[in-house]
Amino acid sequence: MTLMREEALAAADQVRLQLAQDLEQFTAVGEYLRSDSPHSVVTIARGSSDHASAFFAYLLSARLGHLVTS
Repeated sequence: MTLMREEALAAADQVRLQLAQDLEQFTAVGEYLRSDSPHSVVTIARGSSDHASAFFAYLLSARLGHLVTS
């Protein structure tokens, strides 16, 4: 198995761990966004992170109608 495949397969566990460890912070951010929803979002990324932010931009635009600029 390649290192890239191992990292990809471990991603879900890492996200689960991060959510569990930082639940209070994610809850606070969620409450803030629900109370004062932004009209637009700016992302800053390169490489594979840029791909992830493009996917995020698509979801945010499609589901909430917000402008996302990279």
